[in-house]
Amino acid sequence: MKHHLAILILGLMLSYSCSKPDNNTIEEGEENNTEAFTIETSQISGLSAIIEIKPQDKNEKYYYWLYDMERYINEFQQSDELMVENDIAYWQYVESISGGNWLEIMQNDLVSGDITINSSDFYNLLFWDTEYLAYAYAIDSLGNVTTPVTKHTFTTLAPEKENTTFEIEISSTEWNSSYNKYDVEATITPSNPNTKFFTTITNIDWYEWYFSENNDGRSDEDFIMYEILNNTSRPSYEILDEMCLAGTSIYSPAQMRNQYFTPNKRYGVFVFGLSEDGPTTPLTVYEFTTPPQP
Repeated sequence: MKHHLAILILGLMLSYSCSKPDNNTIEEGEENNTEAFTIETSQISGLSAIIEIKPQDKNEKYYYWLYDMERYINEFQQSDELMVENDIAYWQYVESISGGNWLEIMQNDLVSGDITINSSDFYNLLFWDTEYLAYAYAIDSLGNVTTPVTKHTFTTLAPEKENTTFEIEISSTEWNSSYNKYDVEATITPSNPNTKFFTTITNIDWYEWYFSENNDGRSDEDFIMYEILNNTSRPSYEILDEMCLAGTSIYSPAQMRNQYFTPNKRYGVFVFGLSEDGPTTPLTVYEFTTPPQP
């Protein structure tokens, strides 16, 4: 069991009260002349990377994960001990909501021997032009950390920008009596027919929320485009291979994503160029309102 729930409870992990076995973390500052693990990255793009972990002891159980460096610096205060405590707090939180024993839950997340993994095993897509930290440490069946934390950093690539612009029109709006909603089609014409682009239609209220007083986080365009991609709940390679368009295209959410639209509601068509390294153009937003119910 990987940390599939982790993204939903990130803010809760550190604050969750936990009791740990004695000596279950390596004291910071201890000498570590020989790393317990070798961690390397390859095939780094803006949205993904391959991570290889090789332990010195092939039989020892260990845990590994990946965070953006900003979180390691700001939330964990560049402390390996706090990062390990966060992992343990996660397992104990799962225990509190599912029953069982956190030490047994932890075992499902441990591995041994050499492994090669894709970053999509952690997150569907990474954030472009961002520094990340991959780490690993050995931990025994009683929750005692038996090696220092080995860390490896890498930076995702920045996308090459294009000057492509997009013309958008709602080319079809038809009532679907089976769903009591509208089928909507949007025709999208890029100024460069070779530009690969991603598009979706969603509530304009969702977009406007980022610029409201209710949002105390990021509202920059890059973050919004990342959230649009992340909301597909699909890894980057699937988004690029199966969900992108090129040239003048008719985007039909009903056919492509089984998506229909409520009458008399404001929506937005969101479009931006996309490569394996991230967005290649600014975000284009075209607002429209569906007709009243027939």
